[in-house]
Amino acid sequence: MALTSITLENVGPFTQKQFSLCPGINIFAGGNGSGKTQILKWLYAAVQAANPGNSFQYKATRVFRPEGNCLSKLVNWDAPSDALAKVEVCSETASICVSFTADTPKWEAKEHCDQMWEEEYCPKTCVFIPAVNMLPHAWNLEQAVRQRNVMFDDTYLDIIAAAQIVISPDVSNHAESLLLELENAIGGKVIVRNEKFYVLKNNDVRIELNMLAEGLQKLAVLYLLLKKGTLKNGSVLLWDNPDTGVSLKYISLIAKILCFLQQEGVQIFVATHSIFLPPALEALDSDTVAIQSTL
Repeated sequence: MALTSITLENVGPFTQKQFSLCPGINIFAGGNGSGKTQILKWLYAAVQAANPGNSFQYKATRVFRPEGNCLSKLVNWDAPSDALAKVEVCSETASICVSFTADTPKWEAKEHCDQMWEEEYCPKTCVFIPAVNMLPHAWNLEQAVRQRNVMFDDTYLDIIAAAQIVISPDVSNHAESLLLELENAIGGKVIVRNEKFYVLKNNDVRIELNMLAEGLQKLAVLYLLLKKGTLKNGSVLLWDNPDTGVSLKYISLIAKILCFLQQEGVQIFVATHSIFLPPALEALDSDTVAIQSTL
């Protein structure tokens, strides 16, 4: 089942906002500080909360990393001191909701989750691609975070894991053709060796991923998700600023791959400043693209 709506009250930059979500490609457009990334993170936390080992408020603190792990830090700054902050995410048959105030202690936000929410989303893959590519820095990052030597939110750690785990080794002919296009753009196959990511060129020369331009590194993430069969029917993909640092000639390739994934049954959410990606997506499949302003 697809996500159908998200409602935000007194959270982040929002006082009262509801977004209806389409089952295809959802694009959130707006200026800096308008809440695009926050929407993606709330949606990600909601779907990940379907895992019995997570809760909505726990995963939200892990992806936002507020001071002291207190969701109270996410209450709208301009809201009255006693204002109730609330985030609710709905599908066609279930919903999950968390509410809190500026005085709510850590882990004491009120949460409601329909039983059907776990049944719908627990088996599904949900991937969040952050705006900053962390694959070149993957080696020992998780261990460093566990030892509290550094602090990163879960979106960075989760994408590193998603890029390494093989979900399904079999890909369709269409996916294979897209992988070839990505290989031509990147300059070779993307491989993982001992938690390090490389581009393997035809002459078996390995080039560290961090040696590539930022835009090509983003294409490398997409390559790995396609190659490892991570995104299948029923999956959810959230991508924060996929076109930042990407040259115009590759925008159409990203749009083509997103449309392919949508046709495969993946629900997609994109946050962007770009004036080029939305029209590229609409030109390919205007019936399944919804563009919403966060202003």
